[in-house]
Amino acid sequence: MTKIENHSIKIVSILNKAGYTAYFAGGYVRDKIMKRKVNDIDIATNAKPAEIKKVLDKNKIKHIEIGESFGVIAAVIPLTKNTNEIFEIATFRQDFGVSDSRHPQKVKFSSDPREDAVRRDFTINGLFATNQKISNIQYPISKQFSISNTQFSIIDFVGGLADIKSKTIRFIGDPNERIKEDALRMMRAVRFACQLDFQIEPKSFEAIKKNHDLIKKVSQERIRDELNKIMASNSPRWGMELLDETGLLEYIIPELIAGKDAPQPANYHFEGSVWNHTLLSLDKLTKVPTVLKNKGYDHVLALAVLLHDIGKPATIMLPKETGDRIRFNSHDVVGAKMAASILRRLKYSNEETDKVFWLIRNHMLFSSLFKMREAKRIRFLTHPWFPDLLKVFWVDANSSVRSFKGKPLPPELFAYNKGKTFLEKEKKKPRLPKPFLRGENIMKIMGITSGSKLVGEILRKIYDAQLEKKVKTKKEAMDLAKKLLKKK
Repeated sequence: MTKIENHSIKIVSILNKAGYTAYFAGGYVRDKIMKRKVNDIDIATNAKPAEIKKVLDKNKIKHIEIGESFGVIAAVIPLTKNTNEIFEIATFRQDFGVSDSRHPQKVKFSSDPREDAVRRDFTINGLFATNQKISNIQYPISKQFSISNTQFSIIDFVGGLADIKSKTIRFIGDPNERIKEDALRMMRAVRFACQLDFQIEPKSFEAIKKNHDLIKKVSQERIRDELNKIMASNSPRWGMELLDETGLLEYIIPELIAGKDAPQPANYHFEGSVWNHTLLSLDKLTKVPTVLKNKGYDHVLALAVLLHDIGKPATIMLPKETGDRIRFNSHDVVGAKMAASILRRLKYSNEETDKVFWLIRNHMLFSSLFKMREAKRIRFLTHPWFPDLLKVFWVDANSSVRSFKGKPLPPELFAYNKGKTFLEKEKKKPRLPKPFLRGENIMKIMGITSGSKLVGEILRKIYDAQLEKKVKTKKEAMDLAKKLLKKK
């Protein structure tokens, strides 16, 4: 039993002892049945919000009101000195009407868990679990899992167990109504399909296609959060395909769709369009080899891969214009700017946006990396984002064709293969040394008290000389600074 589960059982127990019904609910039950890692635990009860708070107060458990009008109180349990675990405790309820494609117009608290189950989004999330004795006549139950030798019974009003077994994502009840209640559920269906390797059942899929334009009513922040989970799942490629097939993509990242009509040079990219290359890249992202450090990926790296060629349709030059083959001159520059604009629209942080911009802006760097001046190359190799850039290189290079026998290598793979040995040697070099001089040293020589553009320029030149071992001491650095200043 994990600490989180131990605390959650304690909360359920004190509610039961106080005379209330309390069950584990939703995703926790689903994940326990599937033997997946548990991230959070929600509790559903017939106790009203005021009653929940009274029970928690009596047992000296801190709580916060995160949605009392919807019957949700959060219990705050300290796990360590500096960390807390939040357990959402929600009163059984019925929802009526739709106010904003997210919140119900009216909520009625209920004592019947069946009414609470049928208002939820998907059958796999409409399950409850309890360690209390329940009659089969009262509720449809089956024993599914145990925690520390305690058997938990699953209460299934919506067919969730059957859909877990058949690996199916299915809206509860009328899928059109579920979507109108909260349009983000369309993206959640895609996300769960990617995370769990499930299929979206036909009626649910058609309902998403029919109502896909309702996603416009959802905030960019909520869309972003679901997109992150899709990108960080085991199947980001499938996620993009589902978003495209349902029509959701045209409202989320419409810029990607232009890649379908953007051909690539057939002698290098046998996979065809930019869109096909992007899908192959997302597929390869899940297969990044361990030799590239920190195997795996997060949503930021996945976004960089997703958008790395976003600038190609805007920069395409056909053979009649180039005289030889299709080219995409400066697509890395244009694409980085487009990606930054897309991420700002989706309300990503400055740090996330800056990293994706840097990865895309430099994703064509490999072919010139081993031709650079040593100082510039060292700056790249020691950049904190370079390990992820190396993964983008690998993904891009390996997302062109399945076999290159008798065919010319695409430029990315040729550069990657050529650079592997080079990079192995570079890895053995020391990290960036501490600069001999600081801005204050240069300002002292210049006789000024505040910085200027010239100070930064001189510092960069001296540090480059230090990296290239042209200056080896602070005195030599000072002498070089004086010589450079005399030339100005």
